[in-house]
Amino acid sequence: MALDCAASEFFDAKTGKYTFDKKAISSDELISIYEKLANRIPSSSIEDGLAEDDWAAWKKLTERVGERVQLVGDDLFVTNVERLQKGIDGGYANAILIKLNQIGTLTETLDTIRLATDNGYRSIISHRSVRRKTPSSPTSPWPPMPDRSRRAACLARIALQNTTNSSESVSSSAQAQPSPDALRSEWKIISRSWRSGIAAGEPRY
Repeated sequence: MALDCAASEFFDAKTGKYTFDKKAISSDELISIYEKLANRIPSSSIEDGLAEDDWAAWKKLTERVGERVQLVGDDLFVTNVERLQKGIDGGYANAILIKLNQIGTLTETLDTIRLATDNGYRSIISHRSVRRKTPSSPTSPWPPMPDRSRRAACLARIALQNTTNSSESVSSSAQAQPSPDALRSEWKIISRSWRSGIAAGEPRY
């Protein structure tokens, strides 16, 4: 089971409470709910389980379920090196959602992925990071070899579509972009890598 909770949307910064099931609850109570779910149902991933600036609660959640559940920071890290470094230093979460259009530049995106990888954090590439029809967008997730891609089938489809559409408007200087066949081939390689990891007994989160 994978959850994208978007907890910042039901967090009241003034009271420090979360609205859950029409009730105001504390971060500790919300963490207990996640822990019970993880105990009852095999939970592979929880994204944005807590508010983006509720750092103390993120620490508790990571300590309680981080060894067996992937805890993804999207709003928490916003593909930002400084926020990710704070998470690494403090032990908050164990994975990051990567969005090229969230941080703004390809260089910053790659720097964030490298920082995550070097410190044992998983990088999950969001399909939204390749939604724009630009020469770099279709292939930007592939060089760092991300650990996961959210909505992977959608990611592959959009990448191929953008590559095709881009070829109509990009000048001849950009013709070195990988072909759709090359992208399909690389996708197959990544898929085989994931399956091999699972077969070898690596954690499935």
